[in-house]
Amino acid sequence: ALLVLSLAMALLRWVLLATTTDTVVILAANLLHAFSFGAAYLCLVKLTHSRLDDHLREWGQGLVMGVGPGLGSLFGAFV
Repeated sequence: ALLVLSLAMALLRWVLLATTTDTVVILAANLLHAFSFGAAYLCLVKLTHSRLDDHLREWGQGLVMGVGPGLGSLFGAFV
């Protein structure tokens, strides 16, 4: 449910950003990024905690942070 909420907030943010030039709406839409990212990150932390054994959890969190922001930054650098 939290991941679906996160995706809905992200979708709303992108729709707002694509359809307005109003500064107040843009600022408000960007606040949604904090909540959608936070909710998605919380889901990933909970997933790695529930799916991995104790001795693999640190590795799993490192993988999540390497793949998500790492690949996102790498892709963003080339765009």
